[in-house]
Amino acid sequence: MLSSLGTQRMLWGYHSDKGRLLQIDGKKINDLTQWFQCLRSILFCPEQIDIIRGAPEVRRKFLDRARFVAEPTYLTIARNYIQVLKQKRELLKKDNLQDAELLPWNLQLKNYGSQIISSRLDILEELKEPFQQMHQQLVGTEQVSLAIQGVGSAPLSTAVQRFEKEMQNLLSDEVRRRQVLVGPHRDDLEIMLNGMPARKFASQGQIRSIIVALKLAELEAAKLRGEKPLFLMDDLSSELDLQRRKQLVQMLAERDGQVWITTTQPNFLSDLPRGRIARFYVEDGIVTPEQK
Repeated sequence: MLSSLGTQRMLWGYHSDKGRLLQIDGKKINDLTQWFQCLRSILFCPEQIDIIRGAPEVRRKFLDRARFVAEPTYLTIARNYIQVLKQKRELLKKDNLQDAELLPWNLQLKNYGSQIISSRLDILEELKEPFQQMHQQLVGTEQVSLAIQGVGSAPLSTAVQRFEKEMQNLLSDEVRRRQVLVGPHRDDLEIMLNGMPARKFASQGQIRSIIVALKLAELEAAKLRGEKPLFLMDDLSSELDLQRRKQLVQMLAERDGQVWITTTQPNFLSDLPRGRIARFYVEDGIVTPEQK
């Protein structure tokens, strides 16, 4: 791949015994943050319709992934929070636990959790307007919006203070119930359609359009940051009706960055400018480039 430092050779593989293998210019890479500093991507696949009707965890993962693409070092913050959260949950299983024993863990959760809250609010602000714009271009008149529900729902200026206060207020309840009752790991991303929760009221077709608009919003937010991540779209032909499919292809054709699309019906891509695309056919695991 090309970067501001010249050409880099990147290798991603998987070994049955050793697991994932990452290399940059022949050097083994153990840190995903370092890898994604060089190569960032936004993925859309059919399974992501769960972002709308799935559990809150799915929507948190979407928001965290969007933040990670914008700033790969966010991965370290999220991992640290999860590690401390796991340790606190183990401590809560202890019999005759005293409130004061949780304070060192709460101090760490406050540190990492506050950074997560701040980072999620930052990426949410980046996505809000592009999400509305992309959805309007794709669909038309329907209105969409995004908001965080939970400890991270307060304005950034007060969200961290609210988090700390709730940890203090619920300390005894956590010991009694043996559960971690407060933190950004319990937040949710509320996706609204025409003023109503999309997870309750959106049709299957509306859900598909919302998810595509969310992913295009990530791409637009990256453009506004001056970045051009790869856009990977799996199985285009299964997700939208013909009219919206054509509109999506047109929107992607106007992008400067690299877009990879897989489909079982390549005729949907006929409107793409042929001078700017390369086609590959996959059959029985064999990839064949289209003859010019």
